[in-house]
Amino acid sequence: MKKVIYVGMPFDGGKSGISRYIEKTIEGLSSEVEIDLIMMRKDYALIHERLTGAYSWLSLGKSDLWQKPLFNILFHLLVLPVYCYFRNVDYVFFPAGNRRFPLFFPKKTITTVHDFSHLHIPGKYDFFRHQYVTKVLPRFLKNADLIFTPSESTKKDLLNLCGIDEKKVRVNLLGFSYPKLKVISHQQREKNFLYVSRIEHPGKNHLGLIKAFEIFCENFNSNSNLCLVGGDWNGSEAVHQYHQSSKFKDRIKFRGHLTEEELEKEYRSASVFIYPSFFEGFGLPLLEAMSRGLPIISSDRGSLPEVGGNSVHYINPEDHQMIADTMYFLIESVTEQQKYIQLGFENLKRFSWEAHTQQFPH
Repeated sequence: MKKVIYVGMPFDGGKSGISRYIEKTIEGLSSEVEIDLIMMRKDYALIHERLTGAYSWLSLGKSDLWQKPLFNILFHLLVLPVYCYFRNVDYVFFPAGNRRFPLFFPKKTITTVHDFSHLHIPGKYDFFRHQYVTKVLPRFLKNADLIFTPSESTKKDLLNLCGIDEKKVRVNLLGFSYPKLKVISHQQREKNFLYVSRIEHPGKNHLGLIKAFEIFCENFNSNSNLCLVGGDWNGSEAVHQYHQSSKFKDRIKFRGHLTEEELEKEYRSASVFIYPSFFEGFGLPLLEAMSRGLPIISSDRGSLPEVGGNSVHYINPEDHQMIADTMYFLIESVTEQQKYIQLGFENLKRFSWEAHTQQFPH
């Protein structure tokens, strides 16, 4: 059995898509390889509570010092390579190579690069972080032995930005989590819209969605609510400030970051899932919503058309009127809802976490 060091530092307190990716890949790999896990101290209790896979927790990541961005970069550049030099492992896996990756490494390295969204969303990062991920990180990634991307869209960005040998890059579709409860019919649901994403401005386009929902409320006689699930992230203050001034603020519900059980309740109560993000490297929430029997309205940007295929009703995320019209069209048409629900179930057959982890060396 191969031995792997898994660098799970970008766990984000369990509140992001990369958090879910770390959980599912550790669970999938743990039955095939021996895992030594490096995590931040603040995340260990959380991931230990959630995971079912077998792994060993290395003491190397326990220092609270590594939580600070500068020291975390130094950890990846200096501390980790030296440490791994003296370890007998087959390879080291970095689950978010688009955030951190070492300059050099004494062992075989594999990473997943999820997206380069900063290339498509002006103002996503401050000057220094933008320079790091645009100028510095691409040079480091050239040294990786194998790079997974979740979509052709991300692979294209990676090749254009980094100049990496295409033979090193492999598209490896992500999986999704099946619902723990039976999917319910539309008759049992409320006529509400659901958006699951961290509150990040401008990238996740919450402001655009709220503005579209205001048009929807003004133009159509509907009692639907808009439910926004996700913790606050960069730029969330602008979203909350706009919400407070909205004429329809009582119909816009911020749920915050939810437990899996609480999130399942939101999926079961909504009638339509909407995903207006300006850019995604994959779009895992689309699959989660499909598996819960929800018809989907999605942005047509980035990798989302790759993931959604023909099972999603696409919109221009910058066209608020178009979004509002599509919301009304889908929330009022049971026939259209059923069409997209069935297409979604068919589309899901392309994705699984088992198939994703099978592409790792075993």
